[in-house]
Amino acid sequence: MKRKLILGILLLCMNIGCSTTNEDGEKNYLRAKGFLNGEPVKDLKKAFYYMEKSASDGYEKAQFELAVFYFTGIGIQKDEKKGVYWMEESAKKDNVESQFIVGGCYQDGTGVLKDEYQAFYWFEKSAKQGKMGAEFVLGVYYNQGIGTLKNKEKGFYWMKRSAVQGDARGQYMLAQYFYSGNGIAINKERSLFWYRKSALQDYAKAQYSLGVFYMDGIGVEVDVSTGAYWIEKAYKGGNKEAATVWSQYELWKYLK
Repeated sequence: MKRKLILGILLLCMNIGCSTTNEDGEKNYLRAKGFLNGEPVKDLKKAFYYMEKSASDGYEKAQFELAVFYFTGIGIQKDEKKGVYWMEESAKKDNVESQFIVGGCYQDGTGVLKDEYQAFYWFEKSAKQGKMGAEFVLGVYYNQGIGTLKNKEKGFYWMKRSAVQGDARGQYMLAQYFYSGNGIAINKERSLFWYRKSALQDYAKAQYSLGVFYMDGIGVEVDVSTGAYWIEKAYKGGNKEAATVWSQYELWKYLK
């Protein structure tokens, strides 16, 4: 997970949190949101002040958003260590987004030392609550033995869950499982199915693989025109293998 992805998730999830009966925390949280949104006036320093008071009172929404303040420098100097601290406080209260973000921080070493075991711990918590991205990462971790023992069956289980939810990367990896028989029976037709699912989401790796399947007749009848179509989309999407094949075999000649 790259740092830009973490920050993007943070900004998208500013309003995500768990309910609480902490009245003082809620009041200060609402004051912070008012100053943040310009109601009555926009004042980021006051927004930070009240958000910190609310978070310190244990109000989960504020803990999440205070972490965002620290990660992005809203009303305060950026401080990734404090960002991780408050995000983890939120994660402890079962905020699925916080758990996913904390996992990413431990994976990348953002605000903390890299720790594969802590990353696995938080990704697993998030995945068990149905977070699609966490399900995908957990599948990778089990498949490669990152932060846990290798377990191809569990890797397949979590990858399939992410694929069914619509993660293009999970769909691509599930297609790879069915193609290579990585812990399961080889099934070229199922591989084709999941490559197509991923390709339709503009995942370039899947588009290239789908193109090759059509060109070579893997799990489907040979269709050079359709194969060329998907390989073209893949190379235009930045896939280097597709660009090489497109040029080497002059595939534009086969487009309808």
